[in-house]
Amino acid sequence: MAQHLQEESYAFEFYLEQSLKLLMKFPKESPLIHEFCTNHWAFPSARKLYMKSLIKRGDREQALILLEELAKKDSEVFTDCAIALKDLYLQLEMKEKDDGRIKQSVTAFITKK
Repeated sequence: MAQHLQEESYAFEFYLEQSLKLLMKFPKESPLIHEFCTNHWAFPSARKLYMKSLIKRGDREQALILLEELAKKDSEVFTDCAIALKDLYLQLEMKEKDDGRIKQSVTAFITKK
């Protein structure tokens, strides 16, 4: 039974990844990405796609808020968030915040474990 559930989970993740690849081909203004990610928020790949879509469409302020929140609370996408935050801080010329916030996020992440 456990193996069946694991196979089913893997199949769904594969479906999700393929759907996300197709969604990334839509225009960046498309509400479909937001809708899809909201409906599948429990999956790390959906959260990663939403982060990327915010950055891609140039909504840096919203991306910054989401990335900082996820970096603090979401261990499954922490590494992706930290990398995206560093890049976003550099784009926004927030070097001093980059160093402090990344260190703070890493420390918070480590102390949770």
